[in-house]
Amino acid sequence: MISNTAATPIAGTFSNLPDGAVLTVSGNNFQASYEGGDGNDLTLRVL
Repeated sequence: MISNTAATPIAGTFSNLPDGAVLTVSGNNFQASYEGGDGNDLTLRVL
């Protein structure tokens, strides 16, 4: 979803999207992770 090219992790979170939150888009559920990819990216995992 968001690839952080810096060596440091993303600081903070998006409004109303804490780490581990489940969101629904068009009837599909996704779980947010701020440690995705190589450990410092925002990813959405299909549930």
